[in-house]
Amino acid sequence: MKLPPRRLPGLVLGGSMMVAAAACAGEGAVRRAGVAGTWYPAEAQQLRKEIDEALRAATPPEIQGRLIALIVPHAGYRYSGSTAAFAYHLVRGTRFERVVILGPSHYTGFRGFAIAEADAWETPIGRVRVDAASVAALRKDPLSADPDNVHSQEHSLEAQIPFLQVALGDFRIVPILIGQNSEDDLERIADSIKPLLDEKTLLVASSDFTHYGARFGYTPFRTDVQSRIRDLDMGGIERITSDDVEGFVLHIETTRDTVCGADPITILLNAVARGLRGTLLHYDTSGSMTGDWSTTVSYAAIAVAASGAGPQALTPPINEIETGTETLGSHECQQLLGLARATLKSHLLADSTLSRYLSTFRPTGLLLRKRGVFVTISRTDPVEVRRYGRLRGCIGDIIGSETLYRGVIHNAINAASHDPRFAGVDASELDRVELEISVLAKPEPVKTALQVVPGKHGVVLEKAGRRAVFLPQVATEQGWEREELLDNLCRKAGLAAGCWREGAQLSVFTAQVFGEKKAAE
Repeated sequence: MKLPPRRLPGLVLGGSMMVAAAACAGEGAVRRAGVAGTWYPAEAQQLRKEIDEALRAATPPEIQGRLIALIVPHAGYRYSGSTAAFAYHLVRGTRFERVVILGPSHYTGFRGFAIAEADAWETPIGRVRVDAASVAALRKDPLSADPDNVHSQEHSLEAQIPFLQVALGDFRIVPILIGQNSEDDLERIADSIKPLLDEKTLLVASSDFTHYGARFGYTPFRTDVQSRIRDLDMGGIERITSDDVEGFVLHIETTRDTVCGADPITILLNAVARGLRGTLLHYDTSGSMTGDWSTTVSYAAIAVAASGAGPQALTPPINEIETGTETLGSHECQQLLGLARATLKSHLLADSTLSRYLSTFRPTGLLLRKRGVFVTISRTDPVEVRRYGRLRGCIGDIIGSETLYRGVIHNAINAASHDPRFAGVDASELDRVELEISVLAKPEPVKTALQVVPGKHGVVLEKAGRRAVFLPQVATEQGWEREELLDNLCRKAGLAAGCWREGAQLSVFTAQVFGEKKAAE
């Protein structure tokens, strides 16, 4: 189960947009500067002077090992230029011959990646050659796209080039614009880029961090904005510097953090070798510059260096679906309950609780296997008698399509916000709800309803293109015998009571059920 694609912030602090053009004048196609005069000075001497001064003023911490990648902001230089300088200060004096730049597409939605039809990119400082051989190889990839005018307004790649021209001098670029992709697509794009990453190649992911405010459609909190934005940003940055690509993806999914270059960052983390060390070089916000915290964008400069053994990322998933003959130990149950609670808090408050939890969370064994799992949210305080009693949400997967711990994260979010029977759980309810997790064995079809044992079996009913499921504990909680259980299952499927008697397919499963209330007793 994957969440819907993220919506990129559509407005960026920097100035009005200008259209970039490509020209052919015998020397090959040139991608002209599109944001000179708005994002950065249009006059070469002034631009070079501004960048030189920023690079001299930057004092990044020393990094251990060989620099291989950077994450750099791309807003107008008056906002993010000083932060970008902390990253490019490290490039001065190096011998990188090629720079692969990954930037998000802010204005055009498409799947895959796109590379402009240009032999060179031009800024006021001069032209930078495109590495034609690398581009030709990448264009053979099935995910290589060529949507109309995708490069004409985009600034995320262009904003990096003047800094590189001043800091590095002579080099070639591979400018790659990233569309909206699934996690699998991002991994495939990373695999396509890996062959380019030799010792003479620098990888750059162009990204700003949290975009907060009504103009960006993101106001998850209204008080303590400055400190809460920093907490949110650091939650994602800590996953990046810990070489934890999966933790970073989960941070974005859970908090809905508006990191415009989340996909380029994810590609970067997937493309570089494991066991690398990330260092936060500098962090800033436009709010701290303008004093306006109703609309603010965050900027971070991050370096990734080869340093031998580094922090361990979450272990890759195991592909087989288990039959459910094994059960979780008490420690694993506590791990999953803590994970579900941290997820719920981060989702409702848009904070870094989940990121902090993941920093010490080391899933092993069954937590890394594909299992069906449901998360149930119930009220703990007295509530009015209503159709569903204390239930506030319950959603899950009967057959596991992802690792168990990831299923817990996603279904905690879904139970809180996407159960169609309820309005979403509100942040004010955090202290008045309890969580229960049901880890399912693989469902097995039964030949007769007499094989259904209420209280022991969960039941799946399928008929006439409809399906419904009850977890094993439902019959016990409601006091139902077999026929009541099955009649109510028919009603849940939108069918008449008794539909199970003829033409229905019934499957049963067992589940290991554990919750916060029982854990506390």
